[in-house]
Amino acid sequence: MATITALTSVASCRHPQQAQRPSYRELVAKALQADLFALDEFPVLSELPLVAAWAEAHPREMLPRGKVLRALLRRATGDVRAAVQDAQDRSSQRLGQFVQLRYQEQQTVTAIAEHLHLTRAYVSRSLGRRATEVIARRFVQLAESAQMQTLSAEPTARAS
Repeated sequence: MATITALTSVASCRHPQQAQRPSYRELVAKALQADLFALDEFPVLSELPLVAAWAEAHPREMLPRGKVLRALLRRATGDVRAAVQDAQDRSSQRLGQFVQLRYQEQQTVTAIAEHLHLTRAYVSRSLGRRATEVIARRFVQLAESAQMQTLSAEPTARAS
């Protein structure tokens, strides 16, 4: 739990040394583009307590940390897409389209820009940043809630 709290607070740090560490948004943005092998050894995210616990509980799985990270990232991406699916405002609709095209269909930013009739710079800077911010927030929420469920599911083991 402390690791997740530290992860979310990195973005709001004002200390110069801490500001040089990547924010959780940057980490999730990179993780969204990573393959299973890279995810298995991904800095910070693969060390989250939930990820480590799942990997320990499934010692025979190949690339267990990568698998649980991929599942969390897919769930976060799907949740964001579903949340804006029926939005009435153009901004949310574009965000939903970007999430679907970029992270679910793996299209390039250039192809998305052409599809949405927007500049590549706008798609990358505006939609890309907003999308990764929202997905990262949802990722952290999922990791925290799963962590809490894991902890509350084993009260007798911890009480002994």
